[in-house]
Amino acid sequence: MNKKNTANFVLAMIGIILFVTVYGILLPRMEREDQVYAAQQTDPLTHNIEESIRYKNKYMGDAGNLSGLIHSLPLGNIESELELFPDKLAANILYKSFTADITPELLERSLIYNATATFALIDNLQEIRYTFSDLSYVVSREDAEMLQGQANSPLINSPNKWRTEFQSKLEDSKYVEMGMKTLY
Repeated sequence: MNKKNTANFVLAMIGIILFVTVYGILLPRMEREDQVYAAQQTDPLTHNIEESIRYKNKYMGDAGNLSGLIHSLPLGNIESELELFPDKLAANILYKSFTADITPELLERSLIYNATATFALIDNLQEIRYTFSDLSYVVSREDAEMLQGQANSPLINSPNKWRTEFQSKLEDSKYVEMGMKTLY
């Protein structure tokens, strides 16, 4: 083999090795990591609030923004529609699912988490109705503030405080039970 053929062979081998590395190892690993992260975003115990903070808004009337927020929170993976009632400063999230399709612990934690996050991020929203095919849950800002202190608290501005002072409480079943009684 002459030098030119040897160089071409070496370059071809390098290309094949790079191709196999990228498409056989790196891309599948990145896809798995994305799937794990997406699954974490559906659980209030592992949800990353930083993904939702970008939807912070003074007014609930921006349907696209509010819809983006709802889909960035736990239960956001469930197909839903959004109805806004600007005269009441209320929103209705219509989930196309039954509550029985969701484990009770996940449902209750998600309802508390989502209400707290939504009131903290949408300043003038006063009421949220979570409507499933079989049940509805209505929560007011006043009730959320009673549970959390002040719903529009500085916690939302500090993801670390959010995790330690609110999100971690959702691990306690007594807190979740008390939260459901207070809110719903």
